[in-house]
Formats: sequence, structure tokens, C-alpha cells
Amino acid sequence: MLKINCTPYNNQNKKEEFISVCDLFKLQVLTNPFAVAGSYKENSITYEELDFESTRVANFLNERGVKPETIVALALKNGLDLLVGMLGILKAGGAYLPVDPSYPEERIRSMLEDSNPHLCLTEEGLFSKFSSLFHNVVLINKISPMGKVYHEKKIDPSQLAYVVYTSGSTGLPKGIMMEHRALSYAAQTHQKLYLTQLVSLVSGSISFDASLLVMIHTLISGGRVCFPPSDVVLDPEQILSLIENEQINYTLCVPSFYSMLLDKSLILSSLERVDLGGENIPNNIPLLHTKIAPNAFLHNVYGPSEYAVGATFATIYDPFNRKTNKISIGKSFPGTQIYILNDKLEKVNVGVKGEIFISGPGLARGYLNKENLTKEKFIWISLPDCVPTRLYRTGDFGRFLLDGNIEFLGRIDHQIKIRGFRVELGEIEYSMCQYPGVNEALVISHEDEMGRKRLVAYFSAFTQENISENLRNYLLTSLPQFMVPSALIQIDHWPRTPNGKIDRIKVAKFSELLPSPNSFKKPLPGLEQKLFQIWQYVLGQEMFGVDDNFSDLGGDSLQVACMQTKIKEVLGIEISISDLYQYPTISKLAIYINNCNKKQSFPELKYRELSKNQKSAFQRFRRLSSGGLE
Repeated sequence: MLKINCTPYNNQNKKEEFISVCDLFKLQVLTNPFAVAGSYKENSITYEELDFESTRVANFLNERGVKPETIVALALKNGLDLLVGMLGILKAGGAYLPVDPSYPEERIRSMLEDSNPHLCLTEEGLFSKFSSLFHNVVLINKISPMGKVYHEKKIDPSQLAYVVYTSGSTGLPKGIMMEHRALSYAAQTHQKLYLTQLVSLVSGSISFDASLLVMIHTLISGGRVCFPPSDVVLDPEQILSLIENEQINYTLCVPSFYSMLLDKSLILSSLERVDLGGENIPNNIPLLHTKIAPNAFLHNVYGPSEYAVGATFATIYDPFNRKTNKISIGKSFPGTQIYILNDKLEKVNVGVKGEIFISGPGLARGYLNKENLTKEKFIWISLPDCVPTRLYRTGDFGRFLLDGNIEFLGRIDHQIKIRGFRVELGEIEYSMCQYPGVNEALVISHEDEMGRKRLVAYFSAFTQENISENLRNYLLTSLPQFMVPSALIQIDHWPRTPNGKIDRIKVAKFSELLPSPNSFKKPLPGLEQKLFQIWQYVLGQEMFGVDDNFSDLGGDSLQVACMQTKIKEVLGIEISISDLYQYPTISKLAIYINNCNKKQSFPELKYRELSKNQKSAFQRFRRLSSGGLE
């Protein structure tokens, strides 16, 4: 049997030396008061200034009744106020709730109603939006200077530090409660293992727990946090310019985002460490990384949001010895225990598949307002020769390899990850069923031969009238764009299993339900045909016409960036991201390119033959059945 370290973390019978992230930040303020803590566009803030501004916010919050366990929402775009607000909430003893203002209003409303924060800090441009969603909204830049001497709050390790929301299987997002013990553990663990002084890029949504770790980890290390402008967060050209101009040496992001940067860059010489998490790493990334960022470590970080940002890590590329390792999720961080158990909650042998369980100081307290779900996912068990241990059951399959590394083997349930965001297909189905006229819904995740995921949704309606377009518009108001299926297919009858449930396996084979190619407007020879082939490659499908909208076909912001790269590669011309959004169909884009060419805005188009690899890729897509479903 596999020998596992049976000295798990147990907060009931283990004394620990606890230092809060606020104290760790204060140490940097005393050591490097005039060092730059954060930069955004042309603005920057020193450690001393950040300490003063965040203390001002903390003082205000205390005067307004914020105390331990009090949740305070922070709804801001990228910028230095994110650092001020986050630290201010933590200093006040409150619990930080990040709210991405780009989320649809219904999702924001659901988060605020469930968490019921004491108040919401926001900025002027967002005040009207959030004041219509919540009763107590305060402008962070209007908070008056301190009216009295501020006394540092002593923070207990079991005190609530932050709440982040992830997709929920019941149809509503669920809030994960993380204590200061876990946050401090995660930050200090990364600090000890990684660079002592960071220049970090915050690349993800502020509601993504990884963004929180990047900010905290950097600040307690005496480094500098760099924010891209909110309107160019996913513009790869400007992100690459930011990395070069700011000499960024560290980033934690999803593989799809990093892949987009690698596709567009010649070399990223300033990078020293790149952590990838939230998705499986495609096989082509390590090789590209060695060419584009040869001086940077490449790590794979694994861990659900229920464990403070990372339970395991693997070194995929080591620049010191120029060695590339096989992709795995590696081994646990110091202090963290990983167990792989069977359905009887017994340990399995090396090489045997089982469910991944996590134990250690990074465990969340549980789910906000969901006691039953907390008991279901966070369990106490007694393994042989071990004291009773609190474990989180991840719902992920995995197995130990002979070298001690862990191989990830997929999800047990219908939960997937798209662009690093955990998505419960049940939440999408629930949202679809909230639309008047929809009877039942089922969402299938399909992964093409290039490893790209797309969501295809099937639904039955109370009417014979096709309501797919109206349903899509409704979903865009209630779900983030990455959760809106690329295809919405209305059907009359469901295949059922013997117990009456919808047969997911048969539904996944419903290729005949997708539109016939004859119903699409075909591309004209020349430019439209070239653009059509590029869309085929980027979208991973071929069932569309030249008048179909890129977003309606499931194209997201990362794929827009990929399209920009392919257009430059195949056609030899450069088009801005904003123009690709402005001309979202092949026909409109072709007209725009031709008009610009006539005005000599582009160099003369020289169409070249596709490479052998590109032709092969297109052939693979053509072998897929209708709409990419096999």
C-alpha cells in the first residue's frame, strides 16, 4: 500500500506561530517604505503610501461598524485602489469579497444577496450600477482622512479573511469562506519557494482567487504589483508591451492566456517564473515556453478554490539545467497532504485511479450559507495509523505515479474548467430553465482535437417557435460570457434512461440536430475563403456561414486574439482587436479589409498557401461531425 505522511494539519490540537498577511505587509513597509508597491498606467504607489491609504480605509470601515467576520464587498476595475481597498478591509478585520464589475448584473446581484456584505466599496464610474444592486455603496476615493489615531487590529488565525464565489451545481454561485490562517499559509509558502522580490502581473479577474494571491504574495515579498488597463486585459499585444516595459518577472495565469502570449511573442526575457493553473496544460506549451521564455521556470499549480490557491505544484521546465519534465500536477506544497481514495474512502496503491482529497492549513472553512454542502465536501475521516483528519473531496480523479508525482485524470461529475474558471454545467442548465418557455435543458462540454472546450446546450420548450436567439440574449444578461454555450439547440423529445433521467450519452451524439451546412451562406473565393479557414482553425468547427457572428459561434476574447495572430500569419496584415470586435462576421470583416486595402491602410495582400501543418489542422476539423460533436 502507498505510504502517506499521516501527520495532517489539525487546528484543534496543534499550536502554531501565526503571522497575518497584514503584519507581513507592515514588515515590508518598515523595511522598504519608499519602494514602489503597485503601478497602473502612469501611476504608482509606494509601500508607505499604500500603508497610509489602506489604514485610512480601515479606520473608516471600523467607524462604520466593520469588525471580525464582517463581509465588505470591493467592486473596482483594475488599478491601485484595488490594493488600497483589499488591504483596508483586511486591516479593519473584515472579510474581503471581490466583485468583478464586468460580471452580468444578475450574477452580481446573486453574490451580494447571498453574502449580504456590510457595505460595498466602489468607484465613481460604477456607483450608479452598484447602487441599483445594493443598498449601502461607498466611493472609495471619497473616504475622508483619518479622524482619530488608528490602532492595528490583532487578527486571529481562525478569522474570516475573504469570500470568493465559484460556479454552483445547484444553479447559483457559491461563496467559499477562507480564513486568515489559510491566506497567510498560502502567501508565505509561495514567498519561501519563489522569488524574494517580484514584479508581478495581475492577469485575471479580481474575482479569481489567484489574483488575490498574486497581490498578497507580491506585497509581503517587497515586490511590485502591475495592473494592465481594464480595457486591454486580454489584448495580448499590450500585455506583452506591459511585460517588457515594466520588466515583469512573475505571473500566475491560466494556460490559455499564456498560450495566447506565446503565440504573439518573439522572446520574454524578463520572465523568471510562470505559474499555470486552472486548466490542463496543452502539450505544446512547454516547447513554446523554452523558446519564448527560456530563462523562466514553468510550473503547473493545482488546487481548487476550496484550498488557498494551490495544493500541488510541478516544475515543467527548469531553466538552470534546460530540462523539460512530463506534465503532471506534481507533489503537494509543504504542509499540505494529498490523499487518493477509492469510493469506500480507502487509500489506493500507486498507479491506481481514485478521487483526490486534500488536507492541510490551506483548507477553507466551508461554503457561505450552505451548511449541508459544507458537510458533504469537507469531511472528517480516520485513515489507518492517522488521527482524525479533515479533508476536502475535490471531485477530481487522479493517481500517484512511481516518482511520487500525481497525474490528473479528469472530473468525476459534470464540472469543467473554461479559461481557468470552474463551471458547473448545472448552473448553466438552471439559468436556461429560468427563461420563460424553456422546459428542460442539458449542457454538454465538447473538447476538440486541439484541446479547446466548447459548450453545446440542448433544450426543450413549451412552444414550437424557435426561441434560441432570445434565449442566448437572456443568458448574456445572467451569465459571464465564457459560460454562455456556443450552440443552443431546441429539440422536441429527450432520450431517457430507464429511471427517467435524460440520457446524456445519447444527447452528446445528437449531431443530426445541428444545422445543415446547406443553411449557411458560403464564403466567396479569395479573401472570404481565407478568413473562413482561419475561423475554422480558431473556433475548432466548420458549421457556420459568412454572416454568422463570431461571439454567437462561441468565440471568446482569447480566440479573438488567436484570430488576430492567424490573420497576420496567413494574410500578412495586422488588424486591431477593437476592429475584430467591430466587424464580427466574415462578410463584414472582408469588406473592411478590402476597403482599407484600397485606401492603402494595409500593405498589398499577398495570399500565401497554408502550411502543411495548417492544412492538416483544417482536415482534422473537417473530420469532426456536425458542429464539432462526435
